[in-house]
Amino acid sequence: AYVLCAVFATISGLLSVARTGAFQPTTTHGGATGMELDAIAAVVVGGAALTGSKGTVAGTLLGALLYGILSNLFPLIGISSYMQQLIQGLIILVAVLISVKGSISEAMSMKKIEVSKLLPVIMLIVLIVIGSQLSESFFTLSNLSNIVQYAVESAFIGIGMTFVLLIGGIDLSVGSVLAFASVVSAKMALESMSIPLILIVVILIGLGCGAVNGLLVTRFRIEPFMATLAMMMIMRACTFLFTGGGPLTGSVQDSFKQIIKGDFLGVQNGIWYVLIAFVAAFL
Repeated sequence: AYVLCAVFATISGLLSVARTGAFQPTTTHGGATGMELDAIAAVVVGGAALTGSKGTVAGTLLGALLYGILSNLFPLIGISSYMQQLIQGLIILVAVLISVKGSISEAMSMKKIEVSKLLPVIMLIVLIVIGSQLSESFFTLSNLSNIVQYAVESAFIGIGMTFVLLIGGIDLSVGSVLAFASVVSAKMALESMSIPLILIVVILIGLGCGAVNGLLVTRFRIEPFMATLAMMMIMRACTFLFTGGGPLTGSVQDSFKQIIKGDFLGVQNGIWYVLIAFVAAFL
């Protein structure tokens, strides 16, 4: 589970560079500050339990999409980043409370309904309706494309985190692993290296980090919180050492940007990636 989580994080890092065309390790996203918390939040909002044994990949994908919509909608209607964090925190709190409460009975049949499974669907519908009413540009094709591109990165991290939470663990290092994979892929892309080679390298980074986390937790019996916290600090340091703490200047080739911005059979590549990851998660 830890290996899978780290690999998905490195792929998300590559997609992030392809989307933005640059990497700045001193920014919140570039330094990956909070990315691990966003991943956990997407999983919990999607109906997973932090105590393990409960959660689905489908729910995580819905949770990631919700966060993508929120991150896109708030700037459109003029809500500050601080207020955005407040609202996101309240959403997480509601999701956790519902997850703890478990289920309720239908008024007529007394059949048990998992409210945590219905929550992301209800919230998705509500956000789409609100967004369409508050901003004319929300439901445009270009804006929906931006939402998908952003949500893809959260979805990849969230899928990996789902499997970690299902076994009762937690991985605090995914944000820093993502950041290191991002700077490595950005550096290689700036030097016009082949995309398959870049993909292989970032996957190897994920395999290595995930294997270390897994060994620390399973073989050496270190608490997942402490083991992955240590990995988070190590990989964050590696990111800044690799870049010298500054931005990677230059422009990546257009073919690299098409990894996320291109389309296949009229469907955006990001959607294909999520569908492939979704199917692979059940194999």
